[in-house]
Amino acid sequence: MKHALEKSLCAPRNGLAATVATLGQGWVAEEALAIAVYAGLCAVNLDHGLSIALKHGGDSDSTGAIAGNLLAVVFPGTVMEHPLIESVECADLIEKIVRELWADILTRAAA
Repeated sequence: MKHALEKSLCAPRNGLAATVATLGQGWVAEEALAIAVYAGLCAVNLDHGLSIALKHGGDSDSTGAIAGNLLAVVFPGTVMEHPLIESVECADLIEKIVRELWADILTRAAA
């Protein structure tokens, strides 16, 4: 796992499919995580990061899912307004939970 993550940290931040390919195909956990982390490091916005995580010849649904979660932390303001949110099951419940968790985090940080 450590080696795969090191590769994602050292890879050029160009977001190219050829660079993603050097990290693996995402069929095993460490490669999927490395691709998702790389997408998060390269992303200029949510769509760009998802594009990097999804546009490769490997297990793109897994890398996209992991990257989506990481990118939501990096770009929290754009996630719930994204056009694809309409296709997410229970989006309203997810948004409620996120808002409650975020409020709790802010409360704890202020204490």
